[in-house]
Amino acid sequence: SQERLQTSVDHMPNAYILFSPEGQVLEWNRTAERIFGYTKGEMVGQSAVDFIVPEEARPLVVNVFSQLEKGKTASYSEKDNNVHKDGRLMTCQWHNTPLTDRTGEVFAILSMAEDITERQQAEEQIKQQQYYLEKAQELGRIGTWELDLKQNRLFWTDENCRIFGVPTGSVVNYEIFLEKIHPDDREYVDREWSTALEGKPYDIEHQLLIDGEIRWVREKAGVEFNEEGVAVKAIGFTQDITEKKQAEATLQEVL
Repeated sequence: SQERLQTSVDHMPNAYILFSPEGQVLEWNRTAERIFGYTKGEMVGQSAVDFIVPEEARPLVVNVFSQLEKGKTASYSEKDNNVHKDGRLMTCQWHNTPLTDRTGEVFAILSMAEDITERQQAEEQIKQQQYYLEKAQELGRIGTWELDLKQNRLFWTDENCRIFGVPTGSVVNYEIFLEKIHPDDREYVDREWSTALEGKPYDIEHQLLIDGEIRWVREKAGVEFNEEGVAVKAIGFTQDITEKKQAEATLQEVL
């Protein structure tokens, strides 16, 4: 039974580490060996804080363990920096639980750790790419949008909201979109969109009327159809071309 238990512990997906109330390692499974680089033989009897915690973070960890030793409730740390045996920094999630005997005295602290370094790096890359995309849209005055035709639910990026003069994050639909179009162009846009739902390309220029100000935009979209040929979703962009139109008008006046 002891061998089966040890095998189960060693094959856990997370690091399984058992500490004495004083902070010495009592158990260190194979996942802990893989994550941190130290063998069980190297760690049992040692204070893990001196090995896998950056020096500047050790006082905080010592304080957490001090609270756990007093029988405080379990602690959860989502993103802690740790140090691998080879010196590289990692980001780990920790869940620490004090284990008590029948008298309520803490006899050990069970810690489970997961290496989330790659996941965090991927999340940071996604955030950075999202920032670049939003910045590019802002500089290019290009907003993107997606329309769920079944739910009549329209999603606008922040730049698309700015172009149409609505607060970012607003709940919008096709009717709200039509309201923002200049009355002279509303019928034209509605007609072009209707034909796009039948398969015709949608790439048009038209005017908006935003708080009494006329803006020109170019819109282009791709419509997705289901197996029955019914339009179900559309994805497109809106580009503010007001300055271009004003420059063209000025040029016409000069000529």
